Parts: sequence; structure tokens; C-alpha cells
Amino acid sequence: MTAFRLKYDFQRIHNGRDRSSRKRNDTRTVEDGFTVVELLVVVTTIAVLASILLPALSKTKATTKRVSCTSNLRQVGLAIRM
Repeated sequence: MTAFRLKYDFQRIHNGRDRSSRKRNDTRTVEDGFTVVELLVVVTTIAVLASILLPALSKTKATTKRVSCTSNLRQVGLAIRM
């Protein structure tokens, strides 16, 4: 092959005129975005994770209040002793 023929073949493939090397089922492009089903799956997953985490967070909040109250009572007890 000559240099001109190689250059022509490269340009033809690069410009998308030769689609024989591409798969036929690869039609999705970047501009397509997300489908409604994919968005629903993501929202559902986030909701499930939130429902798992919220009880643990409220339990931690209650423990924090209890520890803070115990510390305050200890400080009051030490102040009375002095």
C-alpha cells in the first residue's frame, strides 16, 4: 500500500465512515444520560441506606446525651464536695 492509501484508510475509519469494526449493539452515547429505571434504582438504594443508618444515628445521639448528663452530674458533685 502506498502512503496515500494508508492515510485515506485512517481518515475514513477516524471519521466514522467505516463502521465495520464497531459493534452494532454499541449505540449508546454520552448524551443519552440516565434512564428513569436507573434513577429509580439509585433513589431506592439511597432510601434503604438511610433507613438503615437513621436508627444507629439516633442511638448514638441518645448515648451522647447520657454521657454529657453524667459528666455534668459528676462536675456538680465535685463542686459540692469543695
